[in-house]
Amino acid sequence: MGLIKTLVTATSLALLSACASDADIESANVDSSNHETLVAASVKVEGVYFSAISTGCSSTKSFMLDVVSIDADSADLAVIRIEPDRCKRVPFVDSFTLPLPAAVKGLSIQVVNPIDPALKGGKGKPSRTK
Repeated sequence: MGLIKTLVTATSLALLSACASDADIESANVDSSNHETLVAASVKVEGVYFSAISTGCSSTKSFMLDVVSIDADSADLAVIRIEPDRCKRVPFVDSFTLPLPAAVKGLSIQVVNPIDPALKGGKGKPSRTK
């Protein structure tokens, strides 16, 4: 009876640790497919300033900041579109500002969204500021 109990306990622990490992791997894989393609982005003390394509119905409420990674002195943020722009105007570049999450204030911050060089007028990445 003791042997069966030990085997059941060991098997349960092995299954639980395998599940925990899978969960850790999934949370570590950031899905960048939902990162909005930006025209430009910059980080200031007040927040993230960025330009994106709109067809007339985008507002600041259409976007959110996602903390992709964070450590002791830096953080990577992504602008995520949470509300589609369903207007039918000709696409144009519009500017938006999102406040920094409290957890990243005072850190060196980088916006990791793709920047469309054709719309920006050249190649480059968003600036990293503190």
